[in-house]
Amino acid sequence: MGLIKKNSIVLAPMAEISDKPFRTMCRKYGADFTFTEMVSARGIVNNSFNTTRKVVFAKSEQPIGIQLLGSSPFYIGEAVKRLVKLSPVDFDLNAGCPVKKVTKNGFGAAILDNPAQLKEIVSAMKKSAGDISVSVKMRLGFRKVTILENAKICEGEGADFITLHPKMGNDGSELLPDREWIGKVKSVVNIPVLANGFVFSAEDAVELLNKTDADGVMVARGALGNPYLFSRYNHFLSTKSFPEKPKIDQVFTDALEHLELIKIEYGENLVGLNSAKKNIFWYFKRFNGIFSLIENIMELQKFNQIKIELEKHVENLKAGKFSTESNEEVFDKFKQRILFWNLK
Repeated sequence: MGLIKKNSIVLAPMAEISDKPFRTMCRKYGADFTFTEMVSARGIVNNSFNTTRKVVFAKSEQPIGIQLLGSSPFYIGEAVKRLVKLSPVDFDLNAGCPVKKVTKNGFGAAILDNPAQLKEIVSAMKKSAGDISVSVKMRLGFRKVTILENAKICEGEGADFITLHPKMGNDGSELLPDREWIGKVKSVVNIPVLANGFVFSAEDAVELLNKTDADGVMVARGALGNPYLFSRYNHFLSTKSFPEKPKIDQVFTDALEHLELIKIEYGENLVGLNSAKKNIFWYFKRFNGIFSLIENIMELQKFNQIKIELEKHVENLKAGKFSTESNEEVFDKFKQRILFWNLK
């Protein structure tokens, strides 16, 4: 049996997010496997330190995949060849990133407008990967008519599965995915298809499966501060019912654990502190009083100070101090990729 099992739930590769601490929390709560951050194939071949450090992972993190960004069959094939020694479970091609600074260089979703190039890239990946799985994460492209052709090309060149975020290459985050295309892609290939896009809860993940007949789900931003999405999803698969959402004490405990993992990974420096703050904001985005938390933590420069302030905030939450506030605006902005901590 292949890497993708029926109803698999996978953590997506996310730039500047999918680091070891974040992956660890998602695996703890039931992600079937995770990915490293997206990395440049050329950076790997050129031995860029800032690139190669992103694909380093511990044996305890297995199963884990690596996603590559690039447009050159040579560089991507060579990068896979060099990374085989790390024994990831999958090499994924980023053919879905819609960001202009990526697509203007012919990377990400731009690859989908050149089926011949896509064919060469997947072929090169497969030849270099040996027994390791190869996959492609894609959008619909800039012309929907190419998606079915591209899916068949990926299968024909040996891709083991496809992940589809069913939006056009230039669709903004405010537009909902066109989920019908997942079923259309499923109908033309015999390899597994993972559904991706606008999954912010376990309920969203189950609904996506039911409406698309996908083989599984890949979760991206919905997992930010919400590793419980995976455990609640798996609980539903076993019992056909959703458990209660986590209470404040559990969220507090996990936020502290994540904080400690970040400190171990980065040390008490600017990178570590910035990662700690944004992850704490994500954990508490669904609770009232988030702007008070942001205001009290944003300027702190020590991990212990953050921990103490977080303890105070949780006590205030439990005492009902923020009961008259609403966090609806925060979650709406979060879905739109807006840094809600900059709203005030």
